[in-house]
Amino acid sequence: MKELWFRGELKEIGRDECFELLGSRSVGRIGYCTSGGAVILPVNHAVIGGEIVVRVSPGGQTARYLRDNAPEPDLTYEVDDFDDYTESGWSVLVTGTARATSPESLASLTDRPVPWPAGDYWDYVRIHPTRVTGRRLVPA
Repeated sequence: MKELWFRGELKEIGRDECFELLGSRSVGRIGYCTSGGAVILPVNHAVIGGEIVVRVSPGGQTARYLRDNAPEPDLTYEVDDFDDYTESGWSVLVTGTARATSPESLASLTDRPVPWPAGDYWDYVRIHPTRVTGRRLVPA
């Protein structure tokens, strides 16, 4: 049985490294508050020009939240990676505002987010960070 004490060390991650880590993964979690409570959903993303770009279904819950709270609703975005064996990992949390962006504005980019779920109609959303924080768990 594992001990219940924390044996590692938490270290703050600087903004530049946070963006490197965000760019190293293609899936994160978008979070926002609705009248029904907090919502946290996995989405595919890409880091483009200091912003996080995600694709959402036009008829889905996130698209409705964005439309209902336009023009630039607040939300959070989180990406992490953990290794159970070494008990190490990292987490990056972005707080910011979101705005819809046209597919045409991203047409020339090769690093657009590609959603894993099947579907023909997807909206692009840019998350403009107002705060970026990160922590790394380093084994003792």
